[in-house]
Amino acid sequence: MKNEDKVTGYIYVLRSLSENPEINNIKNLYKIGFSTNRVENRVANAEHEPTYLMAPVEIVSTYKIVNMHSQKFEDLVHQVLQEVNFRFKVADDKGEMHEATEWYQVPLEIIDSIIQKIMNGTILFFSYNKQQQCLEQRVEKVQSKLDLSGLKVLTLVIKKMYFEQIVSGEKTEEYRELKQNTLNKYTYLDETDGKRYLKRYDALRLCVGYHSDRDCAVVQVVDTTYNGGIVNFSLGKVLEVIRG
Repeated sequence: MKNEDKVTGYIYVLRSLSENPEINNIKNLYKIGFSTNRVENRVANAEHEPTYLMAPVEIVSTYKIVNMHSQKFEDLVHQVLQEVNFRFKVADDKGEMHEATEWYQVPLEIIDSIIQKIMNGTILFFSYNKQQQCLEQRVEKVQSKLDLSGLKVLTLVIKKMYFEQIVSGEKTEEYRELKQNTLNKYTYLDETDGKRYLKRYDALRLCVGYHSDRDCAVVQVVDTTYNGGIVNFSLGKVLEVIRG
């Protein structure tokens, strides 16, 4: 490491030592996270933290991140492995429920390979094949030929199941919860009266996950309504579908 190099954090891989059979019977289950401090300090209180499934953990691997944003590095790992993400409902010491989200069922050598490819900048050319449990090189994606100039288009990430239902015409509505951090995406503030109104989009670009080779579709929006904290997009014609 050069003198000008800066350590920005650590990516860690953990194995749960939980005695819960619903957890310890899952093969190749690992938590992948990041810390700006020593990993040993980060996990010292694991048996009292829902994110660690309220159980001790074993540090399997750690990677020193140099000259890169460690949280964005972690996000990249999670994006590649999103199809094998496990989400656990866990009660804390007070009985309050939490969701632990950074657990993945994937062979350890695959995790190491993903991290190495992020470090050398080649991860964009690979995706994880859940069935074959391997990284495979991506095929160049077909480029869109749809002319959307003059249209207001909103891009949303969507689960594969709902994507296929919309593309087939089975699902004709898409919902999004209006939160503080999404106010400007779905609404705008009218300076003349100081009130917020729904933004009107002509189409939605719906994409499965975050990979560059993801399936995407452009779907016409025929109406947008708001009720009980939920923005509802009524969908019309499917204008384009591009398979990753």
